[in-house]
Amino acid sequence: MSRQPGWVRTIARRMDSSDAQREEFLAVAEKAFAAGERRRQAADNPLPLDEILAPLRAPSDAVRTAQSADETTVTR
Repeated sequence: MSRQPGWVRTIARRMDSSDAQREEFLAVAEKAFAAGERRRQAADNPLPLDEILAPLRAPSDAVRTAQSADETTVTR
């Protein structure tokens, strides 16, 4: 939580609640801040298009339909 804005701690000090509730608030704020940082970093490093399309290009045995009249397997 070292990079989190100081105003969160200021708000926690002003809260009309128990110490345990303040600590829980700070823990949730820390998790939210860390998740936001991960999202920000992921947005800065987008996946290459080939990595996104690779699962769509690979044949999948799980997605097979019934055999057609000429006994060939049709995949989606």
